[in-house]
Amino acid sequence: MRKLTVRLSLFIGILSVVATTFGQQQPIQIESGFEPSLITLGNQAAYKVTILGSQRSPKGNLPRVDGLNISDNPKVLRSASFINGVPSVRLEISFAAKPSRVGTLTLPAWSLSIDGKTFAVPATTLRTLPPSQEDMLREEARKKQQADLNQALFLELNLPNDYLYEGQTVLGSINLFIWERLPVTRFEQFPQKKGDAFSQSEIRQPLEKRGVPRNGKNYIIYSWPVALTAIMEGTHELQYNVVVRARFKRERASPSPIRNPFFNDPFFGFAHEEAVSVVTKKHSLEVRPLPMGARPPSFRGAIGSFETQTKTDASRVTVGDPVRITFSVSGKGNFGAMPAPEIPSTDTLKIGPPAFSFEGNENLKYEGVQRFEYIVTPLRPALLEIPAVPFSYFDPVSQSYAVASTESRSLRVDPGETWVDPSPTEPVAISEEQPREPARNLFQTESEPGEWQSTLTPSSVFRSSAFWYAQFGPLICLVSIVGWQLRQSRSTKDSLAKRLAKLHHEMKTAVRLSDPSRFMRAARAAIRERVGALVDHECPEALARDEVLAILSRYEISEETSAGVRELFEIADAREFAGKNESSLPLKGWLSRVSQLLKRIRAKA
Repeated sequence: MRKLTVRLSLFIGILSVVATTFGQQQPIQIESGFEPSLITLGNQAAYKVTILGSQRSPKGNLPRVDGLNISDNPKVLRSASFINGVPSVRLEISFAAKPSRVGTLTLPAWSLSIDGKTFAVPATTLRTLPPSQEDMLREEARKKQQADLNQALFLELNLPNDYLYEGQTVLGSINLFIWERLPVTRFEQFPQKKGDAFSQSEIRQPLEKRGVPRNGKNYIIYSWPVALTAIMEGTHELQYNVVVRARFKRERASPSPIRNPFFNDPFFGFAHEEAVSVVTKKHSLEVRPLPMGARPPSFRGAIGSFETQTKTDASRVTVGDPVRITFSVSGKGNFGAMPAPEIPSTDTLKIGPPAFSFEGNENLKYEGVQRFEYIVTPLRPALLEIPAVPFSYFDPVSQSYAVASTESRSLRVDPGETWVDPSPTEPVAISEEQPREPARNLFQTESEPGEWQSTLTPSSVFRSSAFWYAQFGPLICLVSIVGWQLRQSRSTKDSLAKRLAKLHHEMKTAVRLSDPSRFMRAARAAIRERVGALVDHECPEALARDEVLAILSRYEISEETSAGVRELFEIADAREFAGKNESSLPLKGWLSRVSQLLKRIRAKA
């Protein structure tokens, strides 16, 4: 047995305070594994023990495995960060492991002690193949990377059944699972439906749930509830996709920018933000037609499970007074496609069109109460009968129709009061006439001459000074707005020109000092600035290589120019992120090439 004692001798003070604070909020979890888990004889793997939730120095005894040599000098990595808005600390201990025989080597479970508490390190295995099986090893590594990615980020569609009836609405959910250690930065596209045989409710902000265990890992789940309505008979496929942006390590040797997210943690090196499209499995759904037999005459398309109720706001009125009848349908079903029951008018009752109101989730309209309000006006006095509201629906569970009409209601209508003429009918004695005062004519009959005019022709409005004063104000505003826009445009162009001049000076300085890394950084930044100006990008320095090439393709830049830009970005990324140092780069030649590339891109502006 070998004794493992890992102690921290020097650590930055600020990170220690942050790690202590984070560690108090995060439970301790321990993971272990070989990276890679399948190698050929003569190569070595890394045995990694990852402690989540603590950065304290652990103590323990590493078990011995026959045929497997494990180094005594592990590498220790510590980090404290925010992942998807949640504080996280971790300690990673990595041992060099080299097998001496072919076969499956199992490192059994063992124990670690942290702050006096014992934690179990899970067992893990390492498969060793003969040196002649390199192709098999590569295929296994590719399958493992794809499986790891599928477990780190996947999308599921949950539906209650694999069949629906035409017109039926069901409530489902779209669930996006994100591994807690996968740094997803934002949603680029909410779930999009692929399948024209179904209509759906609006996709809004998701519900979030953290710390959900699955596949031996903890996930963050973003869930979108969705109401699906079948609109076309037959068997149809349904699928959803979501686009998110996440940070991954990029390696030039890989055909894909996404490597193994479980061990290539971007917090331990530089990473690129990539757009990742996640799709659900294809769901084959059968849409059945509604049965024609035993269909009630009052059926108008309601599908689900419902209860009905009728209320009136009065039982006794006079002729002409309106009565409100409220017919309520409660339960689960296709409220969004439910028409109003039809109540015909009679010679004694006038029934107007109903008003709709829904109580429940206005977006999904799957479960709640739908109310129809009718205004009934009696036309003659009598003891009348308000007819029952005809309503029937199809129950997909029992696969049969059900009638849920309410009972009729009595309404007493009184004739109302008789109108009486308030004017007097008896003759009134005429009093003696009084002498009348002569009436005065209040209208002026005499003409008073006003100001004399030289002509009866009205003067033109263009000769009025008030007209021109009124036009002068808008003209000043228009000139001011145009001047401000020209100033803003000139300021933006001047700012771009200053940044490009500064970067060009930086490239010349790098050529003079023979500094390839400095030159490539400045050249890449200049290309980003020039390409960003084509589309008025707010932050051109954040453009990735693929985004730059996509913009060049959109503006039909020549293939030669695109190839030059691609080569420049690859060399710059290799020097910055992969650590490659090619000191033999002809910097003067590259300076001329970059200037030509900038001129060709500028010509498309």
